[in-house]
Amino acid sequence: MNAESAEVGTPTGESSGPVDERVRRAWELIAGRLPTRGPLPGTVGTVVDEARVAEVERVVGDELGVRLPPDLVALWWLDAVHAGHCLPSEGAFSLDGPQEALELRKFMLDLAEAEDPDDPAWPDRFTEDLLPIGTSPGGDSLVVRLRPDEHHGNVHFWDHEVWGLGVPLWPSVAAMLDDAASALLSGGPALTWHVANGGDQPLVVPLLNERGRLTDWEASPGPAPGPEPDLGPRPAPRPSPGA
Repeated sequence: MNAESAEVGTPTGESSGPVDERVRRAWELIAGRLPTRGPLPGTVGTVVDEARVAEVERVVGDELGVRLPPDLVALWWLDAVHAGHCLPSEGAFSLDGPQEALELRKFMLDLAEAEDPDDPAWPDRFTEDLLPIGTSPGGDSLVVRLRPDEHHGNVHFWDHEVWGLGVPLWPSVAAMLDDAASALLSGGPALTWHVANGGDQPLVVPLLNERGRLTDWEASPGPAPGPEPDLGPRPAPRPSPGA
């Protein structure tokens, strides 16, 4: 994957909807390392965009009785959110907007339901409590867990060929952004929390061009991380109105 394609833009970091300062600050740092990209479909401060976010909230509320993690909603509402491949892990993930997330979720649920229930992989199929928020060039996904338990808001790697959830990549969307921003600023590895907790995805480091702009994430040749970093508290699930 090569993300270098245009002049570098200046992110505004402003939001027309819910504001999460942690999310805003981390995204500003990430966006400062990205080449200019088109805006993320289905977001950024218009009535249509607001309706798309509300539709995801409605579907999640109707099916699971919970609201979306507030840090995900805050990210979708930020202005100047890029649709380029900017998120770890290896190979880099692009961020999906709310409309893309719903469409991909339906597609993955339909695929899962078409499989044979006698298949040994059936218990590990994609389920309704998962929401895709990022896509890799190879077709894998970043998914957020939505079921109202202690794992609500966790971000997982979803392999489109080998189903099942392993150790979360991050405890929350905000932690995902913090991790990416920290690695982009320091040149050090991302996914240290995941590896420290026994995850099987490799540490990754950002590849920057001569202008300091992100071109890819690649597996780190460095040693295993030390003590588990503090990525902040995991957001508690919020009940859906009327649930």
